[in-house]
Amino acid sequence: MKLYRLLSATFVVLLLGFSLNASAQQREDRTLLNWDQMNAIANEASGERAKANVLEQVPYHRVRPVSEYGTAGHFTESLVVERLAKEYGFSDVEIETFPRESMDWQPTVGQLWLEGPMPRKLFDIYDTPVALASRSENGVVTAEVVNVGGGGRAEDYEGRDVRGKVVLGSASTSQLQRLGVFERGAVGVMSYRNVYPIENPDAMMSSSVAAQGPDEQAGGFGWAISARVAHQMIQQLNAGQTVTVRSIVEATSIPADLEVIHAVIPGDGSSDQVIFISGHVFEGYIKQGANDDNSGVGLTLEMGRAYVNLIERGDLPRPKRDIHFLWIPEFSGTYAWLDAHPEIERRAIANLNFDMEGIQLSTSGSFWVLHRTPDTMPSFINDVAQSFMEAVAETNRERIRFRGSGYFYSWPVLSQNGS
Repeated sequence: MKLYRLLSATFVVLLLGFSLNASAQQREDRTLLNWDQMNAIANEASGERAKANVLEQVPYHRVRPVSEYGTAGHFTESLVVERLAKEYGFSDVEIETFPRESMDWQPTVGQLWLEGPMPRKLFDIYDTPVALASRSENGVVTAEVVNVGGGGRAEDYEGRDVRGKVVLGSASTSQLQRLGVFERGAVGVMSYRNVYPIENPDAMMSSSVAAQGPDEQAGGFGWAISARVAHQMIQQLNAGQTVTVRSIVEATSIPADLEVIHAVIPGDGSSDQVIFISGHVFEGYIKQGANDDNSGVGLTLEMGRAYVNLIERGDLPRPKRDIHFLWIPEFSGTYAWLDAHPEIERRAIANLNFDMEGIQLSTSGSFWVLHRTPDTMPSFINDVAQSFMEAVAETNRERIRFRGSGYFYSWPVLSQNGS
């Protein structure tokens, strides 16, 4: 399980800052830690707990209620991360807020209907929140559908009158909006862009449209629809039938402060330098991403929990440097927090950022790959990470046919319910 092995690998990097006295213990010659320390990490860190942290934050894809915005309270994910960090023994846990000038777009109603003798609701944001493109214009619009094929090139629109109609294409909603709405007068767009349309015909991609055009034209609406629904419409259009849809959008623009959850694992006082560990809880408040990046937050929460327990039991020494955990709105939260704490920023020597740690590599036939920095930017972390990755790989191989006679894992680093 990727979450689990990343937990263990990161401990190795962090432990470089310790004073390790391993002379009395047998060393594992492929890593910088002895076997007792390696085993302590492997036995304490839990892929299950990391996954549970993600499920606590985002148990399902939902439409965020307007009540979570404003000064009256905090976002659900912020409260969950704060609670877990306190339960796990982090120090100085708090939610910090920072004002910003921009407004957030938050829908409360979003429905797309297929009109006809028996009207059929195709999508509803309370069933599939990702279907409605961010910043779609409010209103109830009924219009005919025009298939433009790809829709990402001007040639796709030749001979097709899309004025006052809805553009259907495989390009992104923003491309369809630019060419169809702003340049040719369409009232809205439907995109069936899909990385794997055959393997996942019901998938929809997160999308957005511009609220206004270059000359302040109305932005219209945008929907990300599935390849299955799109091809059903295309079949009807190819058969000479008229396809009409009705889009219903109600949304509001609302101010939202930046929320940053901050926690610390204190060092032993021997250094005034600090290390950061980060992951973004939010990528725009409308989007709640279990993988991008609540998985990174869930992993680092578990990393901290395991670390605190190992320190308290005496299995690992306390770090030399304070370790600051930042769970943030992506990019903007980092900037805001560092600007507000320049005295800590000045003492920082490194940040370990964790993004999209829960992605299922096997689904795309991929592997866990280590990328080293180029030789023009050398770092000892390259060798540390490689040595640990190789150690785990070499000790976690088996030959199923002969596993009972010496070919089982020699040092299992496994998630109980994972791989």
